Amino acid sequence: TVYFTTNSPLELGMMGEKLHISYAVLGSYAAFVVVSSLLVGILPPLVNKPTCDDAPNAKLNEIVERPARDVEPAQPRPNLNERIAQFKQKYPGKIEGLSARFSRKLKVDGYNLCPEILNPEPGVSYPWYSPRLPDRYVPLHYDVELLVPEWGLSVYDGFMDMRVDITTEYSSENDKYILVHAAKELPFLQFIKDKDDQEVEVECVGEFNFYKNDYYIIKTKNPLNPTNGPLSIEFLFVAVLPEYDSGIFEFQFGTPGSESTMLASKFEPIEARNAFPCFDEPRFKPTWSMKIDHPKTTTALFNTPAQFYTHSGLVNKLVPLT
Repeated sequence: TVYFTTNSPLELGMMGEKLHISYAVLGSYAAFVVVSSLLVGILPPLVNKPTCDDAPNAKLNEIVERPARDVEPAQPRPNLNERIAQFKQKYPGKIEGLSARFSRKLKVDGYNLCPEILNPEPGVSYPWYSPRLPDRYVPLHYDVELLVPEWGLSVYDGFMDMRVDITTEYSSENDKYILVHAAKELPFLQFIKDKDDQEVEVECVGEFNFYKNDYYIIKTKNPLNPTNGPLSIEFLFVAVLPEYDSGIFEFQFGTPGSESTMLASKFEPIEARNAFPCFDEPRFKPTWSMKIDHPKTTTALFNTPAQFYTHSGLVNKLVPLT
């Protein structure tokens, strides 16, 4: 027998009281704890023995091979000329109409595509591999015109003239590439002109539609330096009008049975590239000049007051303040 003596009246009620604990009780309690721990760890796997319903005769330590799934190989993205051909087939007359509306000639039969975009040379670090635009070209101003001549069209089109500064001297072949963002729209490069209004010769173009990049790439034939800038880069573009998306999109609102349709825009944080070609990074702060051609039965709103309206037939033109 073990005697424990305590002088604390709080523990046992009276000072000097002796507590008797037997070795047999201590041993029994310890054995109970050990056995319980073993049972808790051993019994569940024995009671809930895993079974393999797919192969009841297979041994547990054998690997059961499952039949291979039929997975379709990933389809390569179409290049720029293929996209033009597909768009012409799906929306006949839309590209030709774009040319007529803006009095511009389009290269609808194909561009000279840069071979290094289609078949890049291994080990070469091309500028379109980076998710960030090069620092060499900086947008100063955008002139944009959006054209929605008829309500209910599945596509919209527009015009973009961007003024772009050149910040550094030419130093390598990579400096011949001008990268802009263009994702869902189909851009048609018109020309590049230098500060003296002289056309800059373009060697080839192409697209690099990798996630977070979405580049439209222009390669000039000759080097450009800051003394050539600012440049004027002109595009026409056409795009399919999505629903509940980003860029410029269509959605319905109102109560059931009396819904209305609206075209809206969402450009933040990097969604402007889904509407028209641009340098779509928040660090760039170009100024804007915007024109919106829309049906006369509709209303156009912008986040600055209207500078003036013009009316031509069934079309209103909203020209907001720059």
